[in-house]
Amino acid sequence: MQKGADHHIFQHRHPPERDGLRTLLFWHSGLKQITTNVRPVLWPEDFRGLVFRRMQSSTIARYLELLGARTVPAPFNQTYLGYPVLVNDAFWRRLPPDDRAILLKALEEAGAYELRLIRELEARALKEMAASGLRIHRLTADERTAWEQAVAPLYDEVAVRMPPPLRAFVEARKPR
Repeated sequence: MQKGADHHIFQHRHPPERDGLRTLLFWHSGLKQITTNVRPVLWPEDFRGLVFRRMQSSTIARYLELLGARTVPAPFNQTYLGYPVLVNDAFWRRLPPDDRAILLKALEEAGAYELRLIRELEARALKEMAASGLRIHRLTADERTAWEQAVAPLYDEVAVRMPPPLRAFVEARKPR
């Protein structure tokens, strides 16, 4: 479960990946919604035996595995969730520091705007789904705690693979 959704943009100040790309920021495109036509999924154990399409992400695969579900990888455009903002590292290093700062500020502003649009689209979509008869459930505090405990091992598994700023972001959201 995601806490602090307003903090969806964070800078990576780490060496470039082997492919010469540098991750500047990461934007998520809304909160993860779970839908199924098999049964309601209110508690983690409700996932057992279900099969979900997912983006090609070992983290999402592990998340669903911890809940007892099976997964089928699907193309990114069918499971849109979030994305990094990348730049060629050699190009980035040639930019003057002031230009880098301007670009990062513009990316942060664009990300904040993107998040506002996502929230508006999600609210509209939820209204339309409810109007069509789809049952929408918002987690109670007890349900949320059960979900957090069920996927708690994932926080440590993911954090060790992250660069320091992203690791801090993940660790700050770890269930206590």
